[in-house]
Amino acid sequence: MPIKLVILDHDGVVMDSSGDIYEAVWQLCFSPSLLQRKAIPSFLDFLTTFRLPGDQWFQAHDFELSATEISEALRQAPNRAVMFPAVPPFLNRVKEKLQLPIIMISAGDQPRIERQLAVGRIRHHFEIVSGGNSDKIMALSFFCSAFDVKPADTVYVGDMAPDMEHSLEAGVTPVGFTGDCPAMEEILTKAGARHCARSHEELGDLLFGLTHS
Repeated sequence: MPIKLVILDHDGVVMDSSGDIYEAVWQLCFSPSLLQRKAIPSFLDFLTTFRLPGDQWFQAHDFELSATEISEALRQAPNRAVMFPAVPPFLNRVKEKLQLPIIMISAGDQPRIERQLAVGRIRHHFEIVSGGNSDKIMALSFFCSAFDVKPADTVYVGDMAPDMEHSLEAGVTPVGFTGDCPAMEEILTKAGARHCARSHEELGDLLFGLTHS
């Protein structure tokens, strides 16, 4: 069934910031107070098991870090991120050629997201930009309803395993964006991604195929 609505994540899909975010949180494991007592997982193992907002992951691995420390690392890491160069032509293609509405939802701070979209001169491509979504399942369901589009006719493009899991729970088709990290394809597929794209050009081709299926 052809898709009628595209929902994008911000960090890791539009902004080249996902690596900065997750590395910043992973680096918390190397706190001097923890190093002598803990076995630090590899970054790939961390990506496989970590789930935002992170408190439960650190508790499960017996790291004594406060929720404030974790949230602050998550908040500061993407501030200096730059937009993927291929994003503007990708958005033009989706908007003009495919004529699909585009929504952005993110757990990131609304002011930062709006600022980065304005700097990149791409804000006008989005019908709605919604930051601060700690519950993406609810956000996905809400916007499908608001646009009178069935979840099955909607795709959500994200770059991390929780994005795929939340998409499935909302009944939306999960699409994984791996960028220049091929190892993420296996992680996202295991988390439920129906499709994966390595570039914005490939993502555009995928959406074209889904729209005309």
